[in-house]
Amino acid sequence: MNWRTLAGVVLGGLCGGVGAQAQTTVILSPAGSVWKYFDKGQDLGTGWRQPDFNDSAWLSGPAQLGFGDGDEATIIAGGPSSSRYVTTYFRRAFVAPAGTNYSTLTARLVRDDGGVVYLNGVEIFRSNMPSGDVNYLTFASSVVGGAAESQFFTTTVGSAPLVPGTNILAIEIHQSDSTSSDVSFNLELTGLTTTTVTRPAVVVPPAPAVVSEGGSAVFTVGVTGTGPLSYQWRADGIPLVNGGHFGGVRAPALSVMDAGSAENANYSVVISNSSGSITSAPAALTVVPLGTEIFDDFEPGIDFAQWEALSGTVRATNYGGSVSPPNSLWFGGDGDRFAVTRPLNTSVGGLISFYLRLADGSLGANWENVDLPDEG
Repeated sequence: MNWRTLAGVVLGGLCGGVGAQAQTTVILSPAGSVWKYFDKGQDLGTGWRQPDFNDSAWLSGPAQLGFGDGDEATIIAGGPSSSRYVTTYFRRAFVAPAGTNYSTLTARLVRDDGGVVYLNGVEIFRSNMPSGDVNYLTFASSVVGGAAESQFFTTTVGSAPLVPGTNILAIEIHQSDSTSSDVSFNLELTGLTTTTVTRPAVVVPPAPAVVSEGGSAVFTVGVTGTGPLSYQWRADGIPLVNGGHFGGVRAPALSVMDAGSAENANYSVVISNSSGSITSAPAALTVVPLGTEIFDDFEPGIDFAQWEALSGTVRATNYGGSVSPPNSLWFGGDGDRFAVTRPLNTSVGGLISFYLRLADGSLGANWENVDLPDEG
């Protein structure tokens, strides 16, 4: 396709929180494009302006097209110097994307000496040409010289002649007299689109979460609004960055990983677009610390194959131990052992005892009271 976006500008302000008007200029037919042309000095009537005209036999070349000035990309025939062809014809097809509405079109025309521009057979612009009907012998209104020979002359018109899909531009360039020394032609056509950018709104706020120490939590937000939308998650009002305990800080879903006491916070997100921004309600993350750590240093030389903690352990941290649900830790060899209990209720006071069962394979089991150094 030949169209491309030239620029985008947000106009106006917020209106009742709804949004702003965004205008975008799209280049439909760029300056310097390749054009088909007919430079035989013959009368083509009016049929050549129509989309269904057969121009397959015409020559083609990039603009600027013309002769006599030395700045042409394509040299065309102008006829004898004493009897120049009055009119030269140009045609070009371009594609306007379906689903895009244009409020206006802007044509920029280089015409030495005069020109008339048609879009799908409808005249949209004439410059330095007399009013009324024109034909292949109609001279331009005045002689053009100097900088004006390569100047773009501009007009803005309605977009009614434009259709979704293939469109045809047809231009006729006229000499001002039969002994003119040059011809110049180039053209750019742009379209202006206007859309309403809706300000973001939170429809599903982040929900509070409770995790155990070392666990993970995910906060999500549901929003409406015209894209593209940007996100920035915060903890207690401070913007977060990716890495460490956090991922997705600029996405709709925030991940909090390996949570500890430092991650106890209220999490919110700022959502923005070109029309404005909104901040979600905060959602609290509560990190529950793990239970009391239990250590036991068995005497050297005790050879046992299993260590089963009967106090409700949740994980093992050394010797490659693995948890055998729901409450067992299994180890091999001598040495230090480390486990973590479920949370303990110490509010009622009294003595809390922990026991380990020592077993040698399938033989009898022994019990040993666990030492709790520095536990109080």
